Amino acid sequence: MKTLLKVGIIFIIIGAISVTVFGLMAQPYLEEQMEYTDQAFDYEGSLFSRIDLSFYNNPVVIKPSTDDQIHIRFKTDQYEEITLTEDNQILSIVVTSDWWDQFRNPLHWFNFGNIMVNRTVTVELPSILYHLSVRTSNGAISLDDLSLESVILRTSNGRVSIENVSIPTVTMSSSNGKLYLKDVVSTTVDLDTSNGEIELINVEAYSIDAETSNGPINASRIDVEDFRVSTSNGAIELSIQGIFEDYKVKTKTSNGTVKIDGSTYGNDTYHTTKVPYVEAITSNGNIQIHFED
Repeated sequence: MKTLLKVGIIFIIIGAISVTVFGLMAQPYLEEQMEYTDQAFDYEGSLFSRIDLSFYNNPVVIKPSTDDQIHIRFKTDQYEEITLTEDNQILSIVVTSDWWDQFRNPLHWFNFGNIMVNRTVTVELPSILYHLSVRTSNGAISLDDLSLESVILRTSNGRVSIENVSIPTVTMSSSNGKLYLKDVVSTTVDLDTSNGEIELINVEAYSIDAETSNGPINASRIDVEDFRVSTSNGAIELSIQGIFEDYKVKTKTSNGTVKIDGSTYGNDTYHTTKVPYVEAITSNGNIQIHFED
């Protein structure tokens, strides 16, 4: 049984290597077979209050517009279809592709298409408090230098990052990828990644909920009333503005040490009568919490 399993694993590895080598060797021919169309959508910024965008295998960059208009730019191939909806102050752009067409095209195996052709989606938004939702199947998502009413950023595989933003409600998720926040002012922050690191730097919010299945969680210069972090496998290191004695703090690790302000603690809940709350839970890893007055 063990021999059969080993043989099966070897064949899987050989198959993956073969497909990768084939894709790279056949790159010129495959690229010639692809037809790309530049897509451009421009709107007066005040026409919409909500923007919903969904793509297939595209990185997405979201940044400020240089004028009062919405500008959205990306490429589609001959297998992709765009569904555009402009109704009730909602702009929806959904790019879909039949799975069989994508399977027939080896450029999309292991994202060869993204390597050879710039498939990045560029979204430029004016200074209006939109409700923004962006989803992509495989690719990173970044959002910088904007103020919004709410944002939802989801990718199946890739990094999700936001920097220098003011957004009351932030939701970020990735199946396999790092979640990164820096210089963020918010009310509610929800972060979830299956396999990836979570890092927060200089974040101010009422509540932050961060969870990863496998990966460390690092947070510094955090101003928060309700802070809950958990990881199945990984270390947790938090730096929080405030005084330890003013917080209700719950810590739990199955395999690791717990230190708060340099002193050793255990799996317990401290200062149970306090209202501001910090919870740090990991199955395997050390927990370090620093309070900075």
